[in-house]
Amino acid sequence: MLKTPFRIAHRGDSTTAPENTFEAVKAAVDFGCEGVEIDVRLTKDNKIVLMHDEYIDRMIFNGKGNNLNIKLRDLNWSEVTKFKIPYENHLLPDFTKTGI
Repeated sequence: MLKTPFRIAHRGDSTTAPENTFEAVKAAVDFGCEGVEIDVRLTKDNKIVLMHDEYIDRMIFNGKGNNLNIKLRDLNWSEVTKFKIPYENHLLPDFTKTGI
């Protein structure tokens, strides 16, 4: 029996767009990957966020170069939306508002 390996994109195609974004997932599928691994986390008020790290530091820009040492699970969605993210044009839509 011939077994062909599957191409699984880790957090999408991060050479095309920032990891765990719609654009990165779409780029991996367009490239021909058979699967995409994403990282799902919850905010304090149980909103779904695609983010690999437990702490928000790597994906958040605070303008000072300092580590914030804040866990995503300790923030409410309203607090998360106030942070500046370097790739703002790559954020996933708020699915609760769009009905998707």
